[in-house]
Amino acid sequence: MLSFVMGGEMLAIKNLCVLRELMDRAYHPKLSELACWVAVRYSRFTITEAWRDDGIHSLCRAIDLRSKNYEDPEAGCEDINAHWVYDPQRPEYKCCVYHNVGKGWHFHLQVNDRTERRQ
Repeated sequence: MLSFVMGGEMLAIKNLCVLRELMDRAYHPKLSELACWVAVRYSRFTITEAWRDDGIHSLCRAIDLRSKNYEDPEAGCEDINAHWVYDPQRPEYKCCVYHNVGKGWHFHLQVNDRTERRQ
């Protein structure tokens, strides 16, 4: 794992492959905004997957985060969704999904063009 401490926030990237994924692509600006908000709010941030060829990740609108960094991952996910709206026209979609799709529990952060931060 590659770890950095910046302004009191611990930022980590799972491995060099994930770092390469981050460096090779132009991510959606709203994803960058959401990711920075999460990093500052929780002072811990480990990116476990930045890109894969499967839809929303391949559109550079999603990243996966290690959820075990958080004392109560479900509450963390709810907090993120309380402050961020994925799409006001489709309220059933969320910016943060806490799930296990066979590789362990993690946060899936996702955005689209209409994603907005609640004030």
